[in-house]
Amino acid sequence: MELKLFGGLRLDTPEGMPLGRAGQPRRLAVLALLALTRDRTLRRDQISALLWPDRTEDAARRLLSSAVYDLRAVLGEAALEASGDSLTLKLDSLDIDTIRFGTAIRTRRWGDAIALYAGDLLAGTDLEGSAELEQLVDERREHFLGEFAQALEEEGERFLGDGEHDRAVDAWSRLADLRPYDAGIVLRLMHVLHDQGDRTGALERARAYGERMRRDLEVEADPAVLALAEELRNRTTSAANGRPVLAQRDPIPTPAAPPIARAGASVRRSRGLQWAAVAAVVTLAVGRTLVGRTPRHGGGEGQVRVAVFPFVVVGDSEYRYLGAGMTRLLSTELDGGGRLVTVSPAAIISAVGGDGSSADLERQRAIASRLGAQAFVTGTAIAKGARLRLTAVMHSSTTRGPAMNEVVVEGPAMELTGLVDSLSVGLLIGDARPADRLVRIAAATTPSIPALKSYLRGDRLFREGAYAAAAAEFDHATQLDPAFALAHYRCSLATLWADLPGTSTADHDAQALRYAGRLAPRDRELVLAYSAWRRGEAAEAERRYQALWSRYPDDVEAGFQMAETIFHYGPLLGRPIDEARGIFLEVLRIDPTHRGARWHLALLDGVPGRHAELAKDLAELSRSPVADVEVRGLTLRFEGKPLGGDSLVKAAAPGQLWSLAWRLAINLRDYAGADEAFGLISRREAPVRFEGLRGQALLRLGRGRWSDAGASLAAADRIGPLPSVLTLDGPVVNEVFFPPPAEIEQLREAARSALARLDSTNAEGRTMRTTLVTAVGRLSLALHDSGGALAALAALVRSGDSAAAQSLDAFLAFRAGRFEAALRDLDAARRPVWFGLAVGGPHLGQQTERFLRGEVLLAQGKLEEALRWYGTFGEFALDDLPYLARAEQRRAEIYERLGRRAEAIKSLDRAVELWSDADPQRVPQAADARRALARLSSPGPS
Repeated sequence: MELKLFGGLRLDTPEGMPLGRAGQPRRLAVLALLALTRDRTLRRDQISALLWPDRTEDAARRLLSSAVYDLRAVLGEAALEASGDSLTLKLDSLDIDTIRFGTAIRTRRWGDAIALYAGDLLAGTDLEGSAELEQLVDERREHFLGEFAQALEEEGERFLGDGEHDRAVDAWSRLADLRPYDAGIVLRLMHVLHDQGDRTGALERARAYGERMRRDLEVEADPAVLALAEELRNRTTSAANGRPVLAQRDPIPTPAAPPIARAGASVRRSRGLQWAAVAAVVTLAVGRTLVGRTPRHGGGEGQVRVAVFPFVVVGDSEYRYLGAGMTRLLSTELDGGGRLVTVSPAAIISAVGGDGSSADLERQRAIASRLGAQAFVTGTAIAKGARLRLTAVMHSSTTRGPAMNEVVVEGPAMELTGLVDSLSVGLLIGDARPADRLVRIAAATTPSIPALKSYLRGDRLFREGAYAAAAAEFDHATQLDPAFALAHYRCSLATLWADLPGTSTADHDAQALRYAGRLAPRDRELVLAYSAWRRGEAAEAERRYQALWSRYPDDVEAGFQMAETIFHYGPLLGRPIDEARGIFLEVLRIDPTHRGARWHLALLDGVPGRHAELAKDLAELSRSPVADVEVRGLTLRFEGKPLGGDSLVKAAAPGQLWSLAWRLAINLRDYAGADEAFGLISRREAPVRFEGLRGQALLRLGRGRWSDAGASLAAADRIGPLPSVLTLDGPVVNEVFFPPPAEIEQLREAARSALARLDSTNAEGRTMRTTLVTAVGRLSLALHDSGGALAALAALVRSGDSAAAQSLDAFLAFRAGRFEAALRDLDAARRPVWFGLAVGGPHLGQQTERFLRGEVLLAQGKLEEALRWYGTFGEFALDDLPYLARAEQRRAEIYERLGRRAEAIKSLDRAVELWSDADPQRVPQAADARRALARLSSPGPS
């Protein structure tokens, strides 16, 4: 049987076997949902909530049970496998086009993928479910559409290479139909048609593209398309083959965003305004920016004061009012946009005297300087009949030379407000750094000038490190224009950087995805990559960012986010975070002011041997006008100063202190400083004190001080949900610590007691139940109680949490010597988790599974792979710390087996240092590490 999701939703049966009730749309939707979900598995309550959101929980579950019954009657009982409360769609008797399509894409069988894509995902199918269902379908539809476009492009290029021009034309034509506003694709298709000798076809494509842009978007075609069409018309034909002769084949540009209106296009205050409002962008005659040309003072740190002088009015006398009027109008529009703040129009008009329409540039420069402005704007208004042509030129008031930028707009005089909007946007965009293309894209994708100005203010604040204020501005921009995809995207990013307690980015994440279709393919891909990054789908996020970075090597946003993905998710994939360093350096080369790249380099430079670079990084970050708790704390500790005496650190929010402690412990390896930061938290009120106590316990466990850690955990147990059990079960089962059986039994009984009291009627309770059952299973293994471990495993299977069950089963397989089975279980146990959660709580960072993977690989003799996984400890989360010394000891063992003595000594040095005052009863391997270090460090053979 075949389940087809492309182009609609249907189930094809052999020989037309009737489907009966199973063919109803809502029943087929159950199959579609499962087919589109990771591992084709969902819990029943998830399916019910997605498909029947308006029904009670009981009613929705009854409808789902009925649907499952009808589907099994057609597909067979085994097709929908029940495990606890979960349903899994099996592929034994069912062929699914989306899965075959995904396989074809991964194996680069582009032709097969194209043949399978029969139309957009679930096209024409109204599932009438929840908003979350609509979001899921939209996201998956965009995902498949992007892969289909990639397949067409790859096949088109392959056909060209093989000389199959007709098939290449067909592939590129389909791609152009798929992305009708993408000028880069139109250009490529025109070249392909030209190469085939079809000049008429190439010109027709240009004509149709231009007509579509005017009809649908009310803008002119991209100038590159028009220029190529004009060249094709004017070139003579070659006598040899009758083809038009093109003087030069330049690399085909791909627009960064949908095309924008050119100078001379009418300004419309309707749907077309989002394009017309940036008419000026393509007429920035000089294109220089204020960055590096003017001192950063005047309107506040990071802002630039601008004086707008009265315009010179030419033409009909009825428009003379525009002279001083433009000073007032344009000053109002520019004020507070991006970095620009304007001088009072009254002060300017008073200073110039008369009508102010003097063209004496040096006098205007002197007045601007006297009024404290670093830049000034001059302009002309040419009035003829019912039309106006406005020109604005921005100059530096501190240096003489060419104008910084020039903006020209033209349109009906009755649309004066729209023309001034266009003029102001052009000047604001001209102030953007060359590397910051998202500012220009933002201007092209919102019809709201106030929303754009909020976005620009947010962009400036974000770059300065004022993330909370930036988030507020981006959020305001989305309130003014709810469909402003880039503002939703940047608001989510700024909120995460600000680390605002209790603030969720889920709504902005969803809206960015919802409206991503309004962006050009390049920018839509950026939003989709970010969505994968937020979901913890690290491999997908890196793949998407890598594709963007490879195609657009100057795209700062794509490069930085790709490096972020490696930095934050590398340990979960068995990769060192230092792989991100080169990319961060490249981002800084393109944009030397990029604060995010500088901050991450500071974190990477905290390791021994790079402290000179760290000093430079921290000095650069400290120049920011925004007081940053983490930068201040790292700087204080790097200089050997305590944290408690600093007013900024003492007054910091608990979340900021926790982040500072995390950075000190993980990146600077300054455990004393981290302990001091956690101590500041532990002196706060009870809910906050919990995090301080648990953090101090992790630091002590990292030093092998079991008893000290136990005291902190016992205090935390009285506040929060059993940190002692959930912190210690992993290191104990991995034999990092060897407490006596009585202590392990005590932990297990605490977990069982908590399970008996637990309310599992809500999602939070169900999650905690899974965590506690897993802990009972691990502690049972540590006690060599296989019966207890198997009972826990059975409970996890019944609950439907396959990842937790397979994690526990991996330990059982390892203990039985079934190493390949253990690795398969560990692979299956992986689950995507956003790194912001993974670094902050037990189990989410998969420390237990990561260390076990190293143990399995070591037992198999796969030494280099094992080295890589042991090396992920100490780079990621505070919950890594209990494993760190043991991981270094394991690395030393491997290095010695590989004959890499110096590296073995380095790892043992670190293990011995960490275990310098370890509890000898619970960390007996500390003595082994000291003996091994003495042996390897002695002269002669080891």
